[in-house]
Amino acid sequence: MELYLISTAAAVALASFASLNKKVSDGLRGALGIVMLAALFSQIPTVLTEIEQIDPEWYIGDFGSDLTENAAENAFCRGIAAAVAEKFDLDEASVFVECMGFSFAEMRAELIRVELCGSAALADRIGIKNYIEKQQLGECEVVIFIE
Repeated sequence: MELYLISTAAAVALASFASLNKKVSDGLRGALGIVMLAALFSQIPTVLTEIEQIDPEWYIGDFGSDLTENAAENAFCRGIAAAVAEKFDLDEASVFVECMGFSFAEMRAELIRVELCGSAALADRIGIKNYIEKQQLGECEVVIFIE
């Protein structure tokens, strides 16, 4: 298909440049343009048939579910960070959350690691740990991160 289109385009270009007379050149270009459009439109049924035969799993596959799970895990971590920052009156930029063993189906993690830095380093670590575990989101570990 590609060879057919390329050779048609080359013929149009060659014919339009080879013509010396302006009127002949314009007429030839118009006629060859119609031929080129016909060549393009003649391939539409073939392309549509090939599109119908594509298996959706081929281009989505596990990547689609991984993408959804990663997005859910990121949202889960950001939500915990925002909740901790609000509950304990901390700057959200100084609260980082990382999850290990995240389960999308249960919306919980085996371990939630909360890192406090900056002014949040003085926050109530035990209170944060108890707050997250009370929400039954997973076991929690709170660490202070000093840069």
